Amino acid sequence: MKSAQLTQIIGQDKMTTRELVFSVLAILMALLFLLVGIEKLWDYAKFRDGLKGASIIPEILAPVLARLLGGGMVMIAVSLFAGFWYPRWMNRGLWAYLGLMTLFTFYLLLVVTVFKDDQPCRCLGIYELWSLSWLQHFWLDVGITMVVLVTIGLYYLYIIYAWLYVQTVRFQKYLLQQIERKPEAL
Repeated sequence: MKSAQLTQIIGQDKMTTRELVFSVLAILMALLFLLVGIEKLWDYAKFRDGLKGASIIPEILAPVLARLLGGGMVMIAVSLFAGFWYPRWMNRGLWAYLGLMTLFTFYLLLVVTVFKDDQPCRCLGIYELWSLSWLQHFWLDVGITMVVLVTIGLYYLYIIYAWLYVQTVRFQKYLLQQIERKPEAL
């Protein structure tokens, strides 16, 4: 069911705080992935060479991963933006975002704990601006993953609220129909 249909059913014309927080988080997440994904595609050679230098990634996979990660991040960002008009896209985009952030976080966990790589992160994106260590990058990714989980929770709270409201309205209509059929039952 589209957001406009849900709003029409529920009868709300203004955004609740929960919807506003969800919208802001979804837009910020989409912008983050869009900017980082475009940067990875734009500076493909540098990103590919950075992946080749990573001790955990086989060198032969670096060109493929560089294209997949950059393109995937852009596609997920587009999905989140389109999700404001097509809720199924938002659902898929949120879960894809969570999946990719979980992969990034586990990769960083491996680098920090097993490989103990002392080289700075060469993944490009906003992280390069801050010159983050691997451990700092790991904690930033954990924080972003938590934000994604909160956003998914807000998304499903809205869906559950709308579903419960629709069910309540249907039940009220059913009761009114029953009362109209058998007024002597009262």
